[in-house]
Amino acid sequence: MTEFPVQHLSPSSIAMFGRCGRQFMYRYLEGLIIPPGISAIRGTGTHQGVETNLRSIVDDGTPAPIEAVADACRDKINAEWERGVRLLPDEQGQPESTLRGVAIDEAIRLSRTHYDSIAPNLRPVQIERWFELDIPDLPCTIKGRIDLQEANGIRDLKTGKSYPSEDAAARSPQLTWYALAAQALDGTPPDYVALDHLVLTKTGVTVRQQSSMRDPADYSREIVRARLVTESIEHGTFHPAQPDHWCCTPKWCGYWNRCPYGAKQASTVSYAVSGRATSQDTEEQIDE
Repeated sequence: MTEFPVQHLSPSSIAMFGRCGRQFMYRYLEGLIIPPGISAIRGTGTHQGVETNLRSIVDDGTPAPIEAVADACRDKINAEWERGVRLLPDEQGQPESTLRGVAIDEAIRLSRTHYDSIAPNLRPVQIERWFELDIPDLPCTIKGRIDLQEANGIRDLKTGKSYPSEDAAARSPQLTWYALAAQALDGTPPDYVALDHLVLTKTGVTVRQQSSMRDPADYSREIVRARLVTESIEHGTFHPAQPDHWCCTPKWCGYWNRCPYGAKQASTVSYAVSGRATSQDTEEQIDE
């Protein structure tokens, strides 16, 4: 029997496969790691600043100095930038020092908003908690990291420049995996799962917080989804994203120029299509 090609999946890699199997193939099977864009680096810097504060609360019982939070944002972005950054077409040609400075300033603004508006109401007990789940009939483990665990619930931080949908927390597969992991690790399910959104706008930062719950039916759906992903991998089936999907653009996909479904580099193939007229009652069988 052929060995399964990956040791583990994660909530983010499962989500990537759902959006675009080709992207998953390039990243996790061919090992083509594309440098992150500025928005991703800004988010990483923000998370580092927030983590610095929350760790101080967990370890010492008091918030970290705001200067330490800002320094953590700055240091993380500088480190990630030196490892490589992917500039979008409208960013190319601009001084990288300017782009980096803007990213640092924005990350500090985001983390400061979390420090002032969200962190005082949190009661963290675990920060950045890693987990690895063994699931029957799955040829690999599910591995991930919970952002923040309170005594009775799970929270995850999101940053960006667009507002979340009203049901983002209720529909999040990531939160479902985190809740399942917490139950497996602690023996009891969390009472709630929540998303803390920091939305960067032209005039400041807006906070949006959402909470939801998870039950065994939610866990079952995600486990079935993971099994379908592993079956597709075993069969070598890596579907492309729909051409009108937001991820199938040079802005959101670093593999755009190499993918035949992105930059349309595939050679033209000959084909013949035949058709026939159908009766009106056939319309009931299709979804327009």
